[in-house]
Amino acid sequence: MTTYPVFEAIKSSANLDKLVTQYYLVNPTASFQSRLEKAHEILHAVSKQFLIPISHIKVTGSAHLGYSFVKRRQFIEKQSDLDLAIIDMQFYNFFFERNLEETRQYSRRDKFGYSFIGCQKVYNLDMYKEWLAKGIIHEKYLPTTDYANSFKFFFNELSVNHSDTFKSISACIYSSEQTFKLKQISSIHRWRSSLPKDKK
Repeated sequence: MTTYPVFEAIKSSANLDKLVTQYYLVNPTASFQSRLEKAHEILHAVSKQFLIPISHIKVTGSAHLGYSFVKRRQFIEKQSDLDLAIIDMQFYNFFFERNLEETRQYSRRDKFGYSFIGCQKVYNLDMYKEWLAKGIIHEKYLPTTDYANSFKFFFNELSVNHSDTFKSISACIYSSEQTFKLKQISSIHRWRSSLPKDKK
């Protein structure tokens, strides 16, 4: 099994709050270390587009750690995604209110389509609300409204512009640093529970 600097720590750490702070909020992004100009270009574009500080934009998944514990594979240039986390209460509230207004408090159910989780078909409104309850606006389950569409269009364009490095670029919005940390802790718990007993 391929190992990474964070691998053993995540398997054995009893203090996941501290570990997530160290590896996700303090530790530098693995895929940016030899691509600082590209990192600046991407993060600056997001910051400028949504009027948020660059420091409020974090990277998750294999692009950050070098290994994805959700997809269970290492970062591979041009084949792996760049998953961003916008951790900004003001932008979270703004986006939340725009979605609420443009869907008429979710009464416009036609604004939400369907997605698949594995082979299971799910209603995007149900999934949107489920993630919202965790303090996260998930890009995968956004409604087809003017602002949400412009948000998705921006990241589609960004993905095309940087397809030489990343398969796609997307972002979820977090209400706070704590909701971001809880999401990473949840992913670690799921990964740990999937390990054979002799690997835990």
